[in-house]
Amino acid sequence: MASLGIEDVLTKLTVLDRSFLSSVGHLLVPDDVPERGKWWKQRIVYGIALSYWSKYEDPIGDMLGVSVSHYLRNTPLSTQRKKLLTEYVKEVLESSPYSRKQAIVDVLGQHKKESAKREAVEQMSLALEHGKLSDQRWLEISEQALKILDPARYVAEDFFQYNSARKRAARRGFSPDEKRPFFLIDPLDALVKGLARGEMGLVMGPWKRGKSQLALWIAVAYAVQGLRVLFVTLEDSGKIVEDRLDANITGLTMGDLYSRRRTFKQKFEEFRKKIRGNLRVIDATAEPMSVQDFDRAWEENRRDGFPADAVFVDYDDEILPPRNRKERRQEFADVYRELRRLAARRNVILWTLAQTQRSTEHSKIISGGQVAEDISKVRKVTMALGLGKGDWGDGSLFLWVAAHKLDKQDVGCNIMSDLSRSLIYDQEKTRKVAQKRARE
Repeated sequence: MASLGIEDVLTKLTVLDRSFLSSVGHLLVPDDVPERGKWWKQRIVYGIALSYWSKYEDPIGDMLGVSVSHYLRNTPLSTQRKKLLTEYVKEVLESSPYSRKQAIVDVLGQHKKESAKREAVEQMSLALEHGKLSDQRWLEISEQALKILDPARYVAEDFFQYNSARKRAARRGFSPDEKRPFFLIDPLDALVKGLARGEMGLVMGPWKRGKSQLALWIAVAYAVQGLRVLFVTLEDSGKIVEDRLDANITGLTMGDLYSRRRTFKQKFEEFRKKIRGNLRVIDATAEPMSVQDFDRAWEENRRDGFPADAVFVDYDDEILPPRNRKERRQEFADVYRELRRLAARRNVILWTLAQTQRSTEHSKIISGGQVAEDISKVRKVTMALGLGKGDWGDGSLFLWVAAHKLDKQDVGCNIMSDLSRSLIYDQEKTRKVAQKRARE
C-alpha cells in the first residue's frame, strides 16, 4: 500500500481522533487541505469533519457517511466523483492513522507557527509602508500571532454571547443518549442517567460482594453500545477476568467454560456478531501501576488503533500513588485526583472500585461514609454506586446511588444476580421476583 500523504492522515485524524482534535483543533482550518487537485476528496471530508467538531465538540466518526450523503444531495458532482467520494469515506472509517499522529501534530504546529510569523511580518510591513502602524495596530498583529505561537492553556469564552449559547444548545441537542451510555441494568437505568466522557464513577462494596463483576457488566454494556473499553485488572489475574467475561456473555457457568467448550464457542460467536464496540484487558497484577502508567497504556493502545472511550481500573487499593505520604488516606486523595484529571485529559469515562469497611458485609445500603481508608473518595467522583445485600433473598443485591452530581442520589433498587455465571444482573430472575413481590 502506498504511504499516506500528510493531507490524508490529517483528514483521517480529524474524522476519528478526539485527543488530536482536543490538542490542535483550534489550529485547524479548511485550507489546510488543498481544495483542488488530487486531494479534493480529502478536502470535502476534512471540511465536513471540521464543521462537525466546531458544532458538537465531538469527532464526526461514524456520522461521516450520513453527513457526506447529505452533502452529495446538495452538491453537484459527477457520478464518478460521487462514487470515489463514497469509497473514500469507507476507507477513512476503516483506517487507523494513529501511528503517525505525533508526526502530524509536530509538522502541523511548525507549519502554523511559520505561517503566523510570516503573516505578522507582512501585515506590519504593509501597515508601516502606508503609515498606519500605530502602537495599537502593532499590538493587535502581535497578539494575533501569539495565539498560534504560544496558545493560552486557559481560554475563557463569553458565556452570554449568542454564538456560545447556540453552540451549547447544538452540543446538548444532538444524540444526548449516546453521550451517556446505559448500564443495561433496567431498574438502575430507570432511576438515574449514567456517566459521560470526562466523568468518573466509583463502585463501592464489601469484600467478595461482586464489585468486579459489576464493573465487568458495565464494561460489556458499554462495548455493546459501541464504545471501546480498556479494562485494567490490578488484583485478579487476567485469566480470571477473561473467564468471568466469557461466562457473562455466554451465560455458562465458570465450570461449563471448561467442560462445554463447543457450546462456549457457539455462544461466544453469536454474541460477537451483536457487539458494536471492543474490549481490551490489561493484566497488571505482576507489578504495580500508577495513574501515569494508565495514561501511557491508553496512549499506546490509541497508537495501535484503539482510542479507548472508557477505562476501568480494578481496584483503587492496588494503584501506585504518585508520592509516598504519612497517611494512606492522603495517598488515596492523590490517586483520585490524578484519576479525575486522567478522565478529563483523555476525555474518557473512568470507573474504579473501592472496598468498604468490614462492618458492611450485611448492609443493604452502602453509603459514601462507609468507604474504607478515605471517605472523601466519593466527593471526587461524578457518581458512586454502592453494592449492598438485597432483601429479595439469596442472590439478591441492592444497588444504591450514594452520590451523583448530575442526577438523583440516595435512591436504589433490588436486582437478582447469578455469580456462578458471573452475572451481577440476571434480567429474567429480577423480572420474575419483582413481579412476585408486587403481587404480595
